[in-house]
Amino acid sequence: MVSCEEYLDIAPEAEIDITDVFATFESSQGFVEEMYNLVVEYGTSGHSFQDYIFGDDTFRTGQFSGAVDRGELGNWVSQRFAYLGKNTHQGREGDTNNNQARRRPRVWRGSMLGIRKANLVIANQDLMVGLTQKEKDVILGQAYFFRAFFHNEIMKFWGRFPYIQEVYDGVINTPRPETYKEVALAANEDYKKAIELLPVNWDNEPYGQRTLGNNAGRVTKGAAYALQGKNLLWAASPLMFFNNQPGIDTYTYDTELASMAADAFGEVLKLEQAGEYSLAQNMEDYKKVLWEVPRNQWPGLEPGAKELIFAGSGGSSVGQTIAFMAAGIPRTIGQSASVNDAATHNFIYYNFGMANGLSIEDDLSGNYGPTLYDPNRPFDNRDPRYYAWIFSDRDVISTRGGVDDENKNAQLWMMGKVILVRTWCW
Repeated sequence: MVSCEEYLDIAPEAEIDITDVFATFESSQGFVEEMYNLVVEYGTSGHSFQDYIFGDDTFRTGQFSGAVDRGELGNWVSQRFAYLGKNTHQGREGDTNNNQARRRPRVWRGSMLGIRKANLVIANQDLMVGLTQKEKDVILGQAYFFRAFFHNEIMKFWGRFPYIQEVYDGVINTPRPETYKEVALAANEDYKKAIELLPVNWDNEPYGQRTLGNNAGRVTKGAAYALQGKNLLWAASPLMFFNNQPGIDTYTYDTELASMAADAFGEVLKLEQAGEYSLAQNMEDYKKVLWEVPRNQWPGLEPGAKELIFAGSGGSSVGQTIAFMAAGIPRTIGQSASVNDAATHNFIYYNFGMANGLSIEDDLSGNYGPTLYDPNRPFDNRDPRYYAWIFSDRDVISTRGGVDDENKNAQLWMMGKVILVRTWCW
């Protein structure tokens, strides 16, 4: 047996000192960049986006939604195809260098790594002597943003969580905070610092010229305002107001935090009015977003729109879009996915109203004019967006010659008193 120790030893010149990491803007930003790939991109982090919203919006027999229906409520822990599981679908911890979101770290591991990385940046800010003040500001602004953001990622699934503001070594024992509010307010302080330090638009800053035209997705003042508002709004909610304890009153919430959230969101609207953000104007624009976005570009920036405020770095490709959309229609037609997701009645009933602009409940009340909703013909007279996104009874799904006749149309099956609806998201 021959030892390979000499090959495994790291040469002294190969080790990077922390002083070198923060010596220049390029190396500092390079250190920060990994945090972007620790953000879970929920839309593409699993094999099927619909099943992993962990709600009652869609149903897939063989995956999480089917497991919940069978009473397997802990299925999310071992679910390899979902972002809450321990490891990736390959059984690995995840790699931030992978360009596929589903092969990067999941929520818990990614967020914990992100918090530590942000704290390393903040703790070593005195080493940034080779940076201009603006360069140092944007490095720290991103770190404060990500420290708050990654705490929020953990909090939205696991509730009140200790707010970590230092770089720990070894095993630590930190008590759980008494209230959700105190953690949310700690995150709010970091968001405020980020807002102060971050630019409105990277392209307009000297350091942004190095990556001009490729700054989409970088953290900005608008992103910090938006996430600040989201953090405060969650904390204001009845669930968090009562600290997730028995006796929750659905209609009682923290009005002070809600007002603070409204102020933060108001700042985002001001940026929209100033031209920093805009929405796609019609359904044709959305079709371009879904089908014509060049590979690895941010969908929210097409076509000429500025919808993107902040998201995980999932990128885009026509192939990915096809798989994304085909998950909602039968394999015999879409030629993708082993099974398909069906939109549930809850999703269709509560998220798509009527052609008159009213919700179904308001339409049925009779208080706003003639009623359009007919329970016997529930797919008629619906909001136009319904017909753009949902296939329902008798709709033509496919005109391809190779598709069997029984699969070319959406079908409503009536068996006695049981109604089975083959309805698909598009």
